[in-house]
Amino acid sequence: MNFYKHNQTFIITIIVLIVIAVSAQYFQPKSEVVPVVETPVATTTEPVSPIMHSNGVITFEMPSGFSLALNKEQISVQSYIQSCDDSFDYCLYYNGTKYSGTNFGGAGLRIKKRDDLKTVATCLNTSPANYTGLKSKVVASTTLYTISSFDGIGDAGMGHYASGALYRLSYDGTCHEFETRVSATQFANYPQGNIKEFTKTDTNAVLEELKNIITNVTIGNNQKLAF
Repeated sequence: MNFYKHNQTFIITIIVLIVIAVSAQYFQPKSEVVPVVETPVATTTEPVSPIMHSNGVITFEMPSGFSLALNKEQISVQSYIQSCDDSFDYCLYYNGTKYSGTNFGGAGLRIKKRDDLKTVATCLNTSPANYTGLKSKVVASTTLYTISSFDGIGDAGMGHYASGALYRLSYDGTCHEFETRVSATQFANYPQGNIKEFTKTDTNAVLEELKNIITNVTIGNNQKLAF
């Protein structure tokens, strides 16, 4: 009888403990679930450094929309009048699409170190190749350098034409030649309405863009040309 009561007491104790445990679990305050908010990581776009080239005396920047050739075989944009004459150290030629669908032919800046023009006078005043008696004018002169220009440099043939200018830089015993050129096909050669006209205003805009490459040339202690 005592054994029975002892077991009964033990079982009741176990049941009470179970009820207490379940009640504690049920009535325990639930922890608040805090939603996780993902904060976007700030991104920064690093400015693209300009592509610079140097021959040890002058340094120039290649703008977007242009490619660089070190020989005539590397000029991938072909036109009846090429972007640069064959004699160059560097040819920066236009490869953009802004003038697609017009009679635009091509454009380029020819850069050549003229080791044959050894004095300041010959550098500044010697007529461009295939021209005789063409007069230059000084467009900039400082204690470091002098720049002259020959205007009205052009070419024409078989319904195609080109215009531009030639600049000479005399600096520290060296002579560098820069020739700008923009070419096109005669607009009248196309059936009316097939293309848009590459106008004189367009030509001048491209020539100005080519000239800006020259004015951004640096010499000496990173000094830009100014003219």
